[in-house]
Amino acid sequence: MCRRNIEPMKCGQRWKVVAIVAAVFLAATSATRAQDFHFNFRGAKLDEGILRYNGANAEKFVKPEAEGLRITFTPGNAPKQPVGVDFPSPVGGDFIITAQYEILKFDPPTKGQSVGVELYLMPDTPPPRDGIAFARRVRPDGTAFYHYVHRTNDANGNRISKVSQTFITTDASQRGRLRLSRKGTILTASMAEGDKEEFIELIKEDLGDMVIRMTRIGGMPGDDLKANLDMRVLELRLQTAEPEVAVVPVPAPDEATKFPWFLLTLLPLFLLIATFGTIAVWLLVRRNKAKAPKAEESAAAPAKTTPAQLIVTCGACGKKLKVKPSSAGRHVHCPGCNEKVPVPAAQPPDTSIKRSRY
Repeated sequence: MCRRNIEPMKCGQRWKVVAIVAAVFLAATSATRAQDFHFNFRGAKLDEGILRYNGANAEKFVKPEAEGLRITFTPGNAPKQPVGVDFPSPVGGDFIITAQYEILKFDPPTKGQSVGVELYLMPDTPPPRDGIAFARRVRPDGTAFYHYVHRTNDANGNRISKVSQTFITTDASQRGRLRLSRKGTILTASMAEGDKEEFIELIKEDLGDMVIRMTRIGGMPGDDLKANLDMRVLELRLQTAEPEVAVVPVPAPDEATKFPWFLLTLLPLFLLIATFGTIAVWLLVRRNKAKAPKAEESAAAPAKTTPAQLIVTCGACGKKLKVKPSSAGRHVHCPGCNEKVPVPAAQPPDTSIKRSRY
């Protein structure tokens, strides 16, 4: 309440100042409020309302289990491209994305590049989109290493590596964490071995203000269909200072983005039905147009009526006889008594105009 000795205008100004200060405070706290998406895959949990399977036949290789999200490739039964789960909602501004993993078993690839675990970001650039991958991999010679690569397209549309760098590691990193974080425009790739809390920065890149369209964590076979890899993803965490991150709901399995390819087998039938339907409609329209003039002519022509038979009565026996109109004015023989019966002559049509009494 304002004291009575304070002028009303000054009191109103004081409340305006309070409102402005409150608005500035709320805006400041809103701008700095962080969002934290923490997915713990232990306990066979996979939030399919937010996350989705990623990669060809991903559900065949990715299974939620009590210990975490299990990803398994076996020789002769491995995908050609990475598979896993992704967070399909856009992330902008400053962020920290961390994935915890453990590699249970692997064999160095017999061909191709390398196998391992990969944290992948897809920036929202014009298609074909850029790709940023940070992975812990193993070469065919058994060498374990971290690899950071930013793939983009040159002026001719060729796929090139904008940034690519390798860091040798040891078996101590078969369990650990991968982290990609951005502060301002600088993206930093960091790793932590085992259950250590301390992260070691490996490389920095000026990413600008690109919005991250999609985030994926998964296993990579290194283009080797005989890849042998058994691993778990334990956690995925996305922390962002952007308060406007809108979570894109993932369709239910029966509404997923799987295209009903069986409909393509019915396409020839649909085309055949459409073709015959079009021809039938065309013929029907043409037939109706041809009938229209004839109908008009028949409507304009006077109707031809067939005169009815005449009925006369025999004066001798009283029998009623039906005779043709052409016998009018003549005599006919009665079939009953054989007497001649005169047929009255036909009356000429009345052509006079009858006037209405109204």
